[in-house]
Amino acid sequence: MDGICHLVKTGKIRIIEETAEIEATDKFGIVPKVRLEIEFDRELSIQYQAELKRVEEAHGLLYQFENALRRFVVETLSSSDAEWMSHLVEEATRKRWESIKEQEKQYLWLRPVEHELIYYSDLRDLVQMINKNWEQIFSKKLGSKAREAIVPRIVELEAIRNIVAHNRLVSDEALSHLKRLWDDFSLMIKKET
Repeated sequence: MDGICHLVKTGKIRIIEETAEIEATDKFGIVPKVRLEIEFDRELSIQYQAELKRVEEAHGLLYQFENALRRFVVETLSSSDAEWMSHLVEEATRKRWESIKEQEKQYLWLRPVEHELIYYSDLRDLVQMINKNWEQIFSKKLGSKAREAIVPRIVELEAIRNIVAHNRLVSDEALSHLKRLWDDFSLMIKKET
């Protein structure tokens, strides 16, 4: 509520309606039940729109990058071993993915879309799989020196991903760097497909 009071005092928002009902909660006891209809200051709204545009662009690139990386890992590992999920992914990692998938099913309101298990991986999992299978599989597809190019880019990607995932502002520099990472990665895997 302090944040709303501050925005009202600074003229960034205007409260249109308040009600004076009370509500009992377990955590706070009896508290005023306030319904606020907020009209945002136009300047603030424009600022959020510009920030949201950068975040949306970053999210779109991250979505493409992370899923392209997953497809690349799956295609590469499955071309080497049809049972790659059982043979080339650590059991603890696979069990963690299965657990996340099962937890998702508990929330009926989510109506989870059925995904392959690899879609429950994170960037660290993908880097671990690439590193673990580098000598036997990935180096043959990408060349021995490509590891120094691809793995650091994925690690850099994770830092930008965390900014977007935790709803922090994406700087112009971070967005530009993300675009470069995507372009570099796209070129690397296109050469091999």
